[in-house]
Amino acid sequence: MSLIFTKAAIAASFFSFLSTSALAADVGTIDLSDAKGWVDRQPPPPDALHIREVKIWAPTPCHHAVMKAAGESKSNPPVPQFEVTIEEPASNVVCILVVSRITVEPLDIADYANGLQVQIFYRGQEGQLLELQEVH
Repeated sequence: MSLIFTKAAIAASFFSFLSTSALAADVGTIDLSDAKGWVDRQPPPPDALHIREVKIWAPTPCHHAVMKAAGESKSNPPVPQFEVTIEEPASNVVCILVVSRITVEPLDIADYANGLQVQIFYRGQEGQLLELQEVH
């Protein structure tokens, strides 16, 4: 009887590995389909930038994603760039090992003086442009 359980456990581990490795290529993929960004130009100055609902594929649903300013592109005119990083969950958290689409923490920049496009990327991958709305 224990031989059957051993074989079943090996088979389950193998199929789990196959499904995880097949999706592992998605980790770090940015999804802007639900993303919203706007520049608040209402008086008084300065203008403010707000970005919400950026998604990224992470190794587990317990990971946490944040976005931070990362300079400007080398294009003309330059486009502000923001890098998304995925942070490990706390060591005492039990989490299933399944690649999951998680929401990046909202980003607010109080003094924003750039245009109506930003580029969002993960670990040096090619960035994606997010068109910003202008609020007066």
